[in-house]
Amino acid sequence: MAAMARWGARLGMARISIRYYDVGRADRSHPPLAKALKAIHDLGDPDTRERDVGEMRVRLEKLSPYGTDGSFEGEFVRLQEEGYPSEVHPGKVEPLKTDKPLGHHVAFVYDNGRKVLAIEHDNKALALSRINTYFSKFPPNIMYILTPRLREDAWDRFQASPKTKFQISIARPEEIDASDRQANSLYESLGSLSKAYGPHLIEITMSMGQTRGHLDNIMDIARDLMKKSSDGELDIRKIRAKTERGGIDQADEINLLDEILNDVVHLKLPKNDPDASYNLRVSAIKDGLKRDAKRS
Repeated sequence: MAAMARWGARLGMARISIRYYDVGRADRSHPPLAKALKAIHDLGDPDTRERDVGEMRVRLEKLSPYGTDGSFEGEFVRLQEEGYPSEVHPGKVEPLKTDKPLGHHVAFVYDNGRKVLAIEHDNKALALSRINTYFSKFPPNIMYILTPRLREDAWDRFQASPKTKFQISIARPEEIDASDRQANSLYESLGSLSKAYGPHLIEITMSMGQTRGHLDNIMDIARDLMKKSSDGELDIRKIRAKTERGGIDQADEINLLDEILNDVVHLKLPKNDPDASYNLRVSAIKDGLKRDAKRS
């Protein structure tokens, strides 16, 4: 009943995932992130900040100071210029009544003092790897090293517990690079399945079943998969593990993406007010950044 009550309370709520990254420069000659953000913002109106990133248009939509140490809050937007959804009317659907691009928004807060980026994680809207490529479109071809900040308390608990089951789910598996050296045999197998059958989603479960024993060698795979998920290299929908606690018949299932990488919050967002939506989301990210600082 308690679970049903929680589910009911979240009807009409948006699920926001927040991830945290340590930020470093790929080249010492490149400007710090705070300086680069301000330079891009100072180019002028948002349309002057648009750049082609692969097959999409991306721009830094908003930027404003956060605190007094050179930190910033802001938002990136991916422009959707084709394949619009329809309007749904009681008896029919109709074309969307706009010829303007649609915007897919990702809010962020950058803590300049700690060099930590807190950002919405939504690969469907805009993956972090695309944002890093966006920076490279500005001289001197800026790139940043964005290292996921694992929640070490949760990671330590996971690492210390015997693992009896490990489950992953990857969308668009055709993007898997089988030349990866870490967990190479796993990626080669997934890549072969993708080429042979062309699935849109691959799910793999490794389990000890009814046999006593543990999956002792999955830690490197788990960490590598979470990094690829954070970087936006792979669209990983699920990384779960079952761990023992006190005996083979007592087990906890851990959602690694949520418990180790993400902070998940549920917000009541307005139906059609991008500014109000931004304010709510960036406020939640600021709260998350404070939680991350306490965990450090």
